[in-house]
Amino acid sequence: MHINALTFDVEDWYQSTVDINAPIRDVVLRQTVKVLEILADAKTHATFFVLGLVAEKFPDLITRIAKEGHEIATHGYKHQLIFNQTPSEFASDLKRSIVLLEAITGCRVIGHRAPDFSITEKSLWALDVLQEQGILYDSSIFPIKHRRYGIKRYQREIHYITKGGQDGKMARWRKRLMIDDCRLSIEEQALNQQSTINNQQSSLPSSVLIEFPLSTISLFGINFPVCGGGYLRLMPYIATREVIKKLASEGMPAMIYMHPYEFDAQDLSTLIDNSATLRLKFLRFNQNLNRDKSELKLRKLLSDFKVAPVKSLITHHLSRFTKGGITKLNY
Repeated sequence: MHINALTFDVEDWYQSTVDINAPIRDVVLRQTVKVLEILADAKTHATFFVLGLVAEKFPDLITRIAKEGHEIATHGYKHQLIFNQTPSEFASDLKRSIVLLEAITGCRVIGHRAPDFSITEKSLWALDVLQEQGILYDSSIFPIKHRRYGIKRYQREIHYITKGGQDGKMARWRKRLMIDDCRLSIEEQALNQQSTINNQQSSLPSSVLIEFPLSTISLFGINFPVCGGGYLRLMPYIATREVIKKLASEGMPAMIYMHPYEFDAQDLSTLIDNSATLRLKFLRFNQNLNRDKSELKLRKLLSDFKVAPVKSLITHHLSRFTKGGITKLNY
């Protein structure tokens, strides 16, 4: 059976969506604990892309996530969109989050997801910053064209990007990583992951960053977003199930992403009442759709498919990146 990546972006919906200067609310703790309980029931693990502000307020929560066998990765410090920052501003925000998470967990942070998938064509320089800060893999690029994010016709498969050329900037060189024979058990995933990564990373070509794009399905030459966030909430579960099977038939694991706040159908009704502006009322309606079904969908997904932290998939297949050198493909 294929193994798919299961990830959660740990943030406060109001702070990340409505007011970036708002404080992180206590509700984040309850929402995230709910997710941990679901995963414990299923005896499975995931990657948690944690916002620095959340880690700062709830260090014990981050410690618990790590102790329960989940991977801690960075979601930046303040949920600032990368394409609205300068390279130095992004580097500072990223480093602040990495230092904080590593101090809490005692483990190296190797993964990153941009707030709101904000690595786009105009912020590809962020890939250089990630590599310079010691990040091994990124999962920020959506191979679609959305008004807020995405890179149209971007490669759908896991691949690596390496620096090249006289300027030392990240060349758009990729090598496809097929995951068509993954049979790694949950127990095997937990063994020696960090030592394996440290040993194998030294064998990689220099200045490498692995990109694990968000999942899409290609129909009639157009990529459609699937397997996460609102797309997962709004799609009937049977459709999501078939999409994951279709990705498996193409040799690709699904990149499943959710937010702990999506498991709390009451929060938005309390947070945004009927005295709010029309815009906020619409946002409440849109963001609250099918939240009450999120838990059931996740439990079904965990029953029907094998899932694991991103680090587990990267660890299991890292040796493939050292074989045959780098293949240069058209961007």
